[in-house]
Amino acid sequence: MATLSRWITVILLIVVSIILTIPTHAQSVIDADNASTVRLNQAIGYGYITSAQVSPLDGTIAVGTGNGLWLFDAGYVNPRQLHQGAVNDVAWRADGSELAGAFVDGMVRVWDSASAEARLTINAHLPAQPDQDQPTGATVVIWSVDHSQIISGGSDNMVHIWESRDGSSFFNLAGHTQPVTAVSVSLSGRLLSASASELFVWNTMRGQPEPIGAYHSIAAWSGDGRYILTQEGENIAVLDGDTFNLINTFPQTSERLHVDWATRQGTAFTVIGTEAPAVLILDAWLNVERGRLGEGRAEVIAWENNEVDLAVWQDGALTVWSTLDGTPQYTLGGWNADARSLVWLDQNRVALIDESGTSTVWDIAQSAVIPTASSHSSPSGIQPLSHEEAALTANAIAQALRGELPTSITAQIAVSDQGNVLSIFDGQGGLLGQYPTPFEQSITDHGIAEIVANPARDVIAGGVSYVNTIGDTVHAVELWNVQTGAQLAQLSDHNAPVIVLAFSPDGTALATLDINGVAYLWTVN
Repeated sequence: MATLSRWITVILLIVVSIILTIPTHAQSVIDADNASTVRLNQAIGYGYITSAQVSPLDGTIAVGTGNGLWLFDAGYVNPRQLHQGAVNDVAWRADGSELAGAFVDGMVRVWDSASAEARLTINAHLPAQPDQDQPTGATVVIWSVDHSQIISGGSDNMVHIWESRDGSSFFNLAGHTQPVTAVSVSLSGRLLSASASELFVWNTMRGQPEPIGAYHSIAAWSGDGRYILTQEGENIAVLDGDTFNLINTFPQTSERLHVDWATRQGTAFTVIGTEAPAVLILDAWLNVERGRLGEGRAEVIAWENNEVDLAVWQDGALTVWSTLDGTPQYTLGGWNADARSLVWLDQNRVALIDESGTSTVWDIAQSAVIPTASSHSSPSGIQPLSHEEAALTANAIAQALRGELPTSITAQIAVSDQGNVLSIFDGQGGLLGQYPTPFEQSITDHGIAEIVANPARDVIAGGVSYVNTIGDTVHAVELWNVQTGAQLAQLSDHNAPVIVLAFSPDGTALATLDINGVAYLWTVN
């Protein structure tokens, strides 16, 4: 037996020594031989922001974006991506112990806030045909007053009530003729929902809707249930929560509005959707304006737990305002959806640069903005480019990087009635080849993003938006073989036209950006 033990020990030592001598696998360079295995590695950047809510437990901020569900610590620091996939709405449970999200894929997902682990996935709604003006899938989600149920609305015109303990169906409410845009529940448990043309109060025991006048789009009970915010044409309407009689009307200039009650007992509420100011603070009962914050068009807002400070996401940045005197507390830069240049600075940093030369630099390993020194009153911001880098415009930076290559490769797709042709040129403009593309249907008005080559100059990548054979619009990143023109891969995770592409200097990664500010990093699988 002792001899057997010695042999086992020897064998284990040999196995361990073999494992230790195996070289670590370096990240693969994207080339013509393996481009067909290029897959989505991670999302970088927050993407366009659709919803935000502050946890009543510890101030953690949940932010739903086109890239997924992000969590920020109190003070808007340490961004973490909880889930990848486009989000329409987020909702904390009233005690902050759990977080629910409504996703474009139709799912409602629930996480435990302490462990940040997914607890529940509900196949809630059937996604509809994507529409730039309307969300698809699970569009809105809230918790019931006693936390026992989760209520969701979707682009399938349905409102569903789910048991929060296990995701089983409690009640299905059918009556809307258009996608559900809002759901709200009062402290007494009365359920309100809206679509683009309907506002309903539901008898949840019978599943029957009670239509309320010619109101639409917005449905929000005040914290004490005394008032209802809704929309009448372009105007905000305040209704009595018991009789549904009209109390006040606030004229607006936009059909796409978002409102949010400021406090549980007060009558103030905020409105975004107007061009200027960015946010209006109004009083529902007194019919007066309490304040104006910022200029331009805001995207989404979130009240702090102190019910005084208001966070406003606008133009790729977050500003926290004091509603007492209308002064900005601090601004945190994020991902600029209006930028038009994506440039790799080295293997670990990618910069998004807007037309003015302002840059946002992302750490790829951490999938986060590179921070500067910060304090509580001035949270992490953006590290500027070096003096030499900042002196170059976005185009000059890109040209400098491309100039490091011995030979440049350019390409374009010509659109014609006879078919779409891919033409590839060398650095001197000489034609290397012309090849038919596989797009059987028309390329959309968004056209084709700039086509770029990898450092080895054997693969080119471009963003193409086209209508397929069944009428769906596809926004894809295409990879082609430079020598043969053969399509190597089609990457279709973007939900909007791709406008910028850039290979990393070492050729191991491809970064892509769409018009919504959603940026992805692609590597060999």
